[in-house]
Amino acid sequence: MSTEQAKQFFQPYQTQLRSVVNEAWDDWRKNPMAPQLQHRRVRATCVWNQFIARARRTFGDAANVRVTTLREWEGLLFHDRVFVRFKKASAQLLSRNYPTPLALDFHDSDKDLFGTGIKRVELVYVLDKSETEIERICLVQRHGQRIAWHLDLLGGDDKQQTVLPFAPEAPSGPPVAKRVLKAKRSKDGRRKRELGGGT
Repeated sequence: MSTEQAKQFFQPYQTQLRSVVNEAWDDWRKNPMAPQLQHRRVRATCVWNQFIARARRTFGDAANVRVTTLREWEGLLFHDRVFVRFKKASAQLLSRNYPTPLALDFHDSDKDLFGTGIKRVELVYVLDKSETEIERICLVQRHGQRIAWHLDLLGGDDKQQTVLPFAPEAPSGPPVAKRVLKAKRSKDGRRKRELGGGT
């Protein structure tokens, strides 16, 4: 699947996919477990669960999209031609999996895992540095550790955040002393304080 083919294929579904991911994330944020999070995998599992639940409702009546399980993966099957699974990803758009042979095969685009020529794509979300908001939502096709292509569903692949410097604060309080207090040793080794040149 080329980038242009992917753009054309997924264009009718981009708004729905973006909404399902954002709604799944909102479900997590409203979950009473969220403030008590002990491990990130709990959050990832909850968001994944809500994605599948909301995808069932969103695409339930669609003729060419359905939530289904292929081998050990549950995801969305489009037109019986492209299978999309949902994952959290790094800033480099790489999802993480325990490297079992089957997990590695999922990212080997030369292998026909389902015996029917169905292509495999990931719908990934990337969190911001504080892990409080979704920064990116992308459709990604990988080949091993390389990204073959990606479509950014939030727009603009090369978004750059402009950081404005803080304006310097006006000095407040008493003026800074003209001389710094220094400890000095007298001839007999005892310490004296010098202030403004006096002893």
